[in-house]
Amino acid sequence: MVRKNALAVVFSFVVGLAVLPTSVAVAASPVFRAEAGSNANTTTPSVTVPASVEPGDQLVMVVTVNTNTTITTPSGWSLLGTEQDGSPDMTSAVFTTTADAATAGTTVMTPLGGRSKAAISLVAYAGAAPATDAISAVIGASSTDLATPATTIGTADTVIVSYWANKTSDNTNWTVPANVTERSTTVGTGGGRIVAAIGDTVTSGDWPGATATSATASSKGIAWTIELPPAVGGDNA
Repeated sequence: MVRKNALAVVFSFVVGLAVLPTSVAVAASPVFRAEAGSNANTTTPSVTVPASVEPGDQLVMVVTVNTNTTITTPSGWSLLGTEQDGSPDMTSAVFTTTADAATAGTTVMTPLGGRSKAAISLVAYAGAAPATDAISAVIGASSTDLATPATTIGTADTVIVSYWANKTSDNTNWTVPANVTERSTTVGTGGGRIVAAIGDTVTSGDWPGATATSATASSKGIAWTIELPPAVGGDNA
């Protein structure tokens, strides 16, 4: 009788384990992996993906040019958004991809509809889900300040990628706000140059936007707010 009761207890315990609810592991916030950039007067802007990029990393690439032209989506990448400013005579596009074993060290090209001064900013993150949203803003009246758009954050520990670019004859730099970690700035040359900066912030609340200040005022500028939530059950090593 004692043996039967013991077996019943063991059986009940095992059955209980079988129906215990399981939880979905959500990784910590995405971790910055690497950056790359270029700035040239060309019909085929390109950038080399850093060798440190690993399979599963999420890549965000922003291409901004000083003309009203098309920007071709690279093979294997997805277009997340486009924006124009001026007459228009400034165009910007955001592309994303998930890295695979062959991505690191490759050259990514974005052919244009015509020769332009073009800036590329590329950032890579480990432990991130694919980018969910890219929201743009334009500068409006001539100013040294350019603000990225505000957005509502649905997932804690989301990385917000902030981007600023303007078209001038003599800008040499952007000063990003203290709550953004600057990752790179690319500076063009000559009249109609594009100067672009990109950085990121980890946030769990609604994002108010971020204002960067350029060395020279401009009436042509484009800013982006791009969301990278943490991966579900991911690895941010």
